Amino acid sequence: MNDFAFLHGSWNVANRRLTELLAGSDSWEAFPGHAVIRPLFDGSGSIEDTYRGRPVRVHFVWQPLTADSARWERDFSADGGRSWELNRVMELSRDRSQGAS
Repeated sequence: MNDFAFLHGSWNVANRRLTELLAGSDSWEAFPGHAVIRPLFDGSGSIEDTYRGRPVRVHFVWQPLTADSARWERDFSADGGRSWELNRVMELSRDRSQGAS
């Protein structure tokens, strides 16, 4: 159950997210970030979500691109999975600065 072991460590993150969810928006906001990833719950987890009181299905896609880069995408479906809206993207690059873990 170590499918995400590639992700452990310190990362610089280029974030993009839709400015308005589940509204047919094509306006994106970009912002930098930093993440330190460690295993939780022995590598297992489960997420259910709502958005503004509406139940939504959430789909996550992790793509390990190289040992030092990865991409994460999040999609919402408000119609039981018939259609999906990509609403968040993170491009990760491993932080190799001195003292980063």
